[in-house]
Amino acid sequence: IGFHLNYLTSTAPDGSFDFEHVPAGEYKLYRYVPRNGRIITEDHPLPLVVKAGETVKIEYSNPGRAVIGQAMPDKPELAVDWLNNDDTLTLKQLPLGTTSVNPKDYATEKAFQAAYNDSYQSPERLEQAREARTYLLAFDQDGSFHADDIPPGTYELKIQVTKPDPNNRVNPFGQPENELGSITREVVVPPGNTPLDLGTLVVPM
Repeated sequence: IGFHLNYLTSTAPDGSFDFEHVPAGEYKLYRYVPRNGRIITEDHPLPLVVKAGETVKIEYSNPGRAVIGQAMPDKPELAVDWLNNDDTLTLKQLPLGTTSVNPKDYATEKAFQAAYNDSYQSPERLEQAREARTYLLAFDQDGSFHADDIPPGTYELKIQVTKPDPNNRVNPFGQPENELGSITREVVVPPGNTPLDLGTLVVPM
């Protein structure tokens, strides 16, 4: 199926950056917000291809518009920590057809495993992975948020409110019992230069 390599770097004051000794292959360049042990959510990903023996030079820019709004709990008396989660805009894509592989259709475990691995290399699955886009919402304490440089498209906006862990632990698989509320809605971002204001989003608690 392949494997993942992660490389981290920080930009210089002028925005320049570099990664060295990167093996050939397909990658995604993305930025992230450090969160004290929390899962890193890919933000503004950009696919790229590294070829053996070549230096890849790119301009990491994201043309688009700002998306702004304000989240409020449906129970105004509740105190909500809007900074406790990674809330996102995710580009909606057409669902893939069935790609499941049934072991009963193969005479040997080896044949099944080969077919299973091949299913992850289908052109449709690879193209969907290349086109996937996620953008992080930056929140203020009052629930107002913004996401900059969002290209036109149809997105799924997801905001989740959870209880902070008193021991500052992070469960990478999530803890549904800690969810206080959430909202998911479709957002269409049209072309333009001015901020797209989503207004007030009431989060059911």
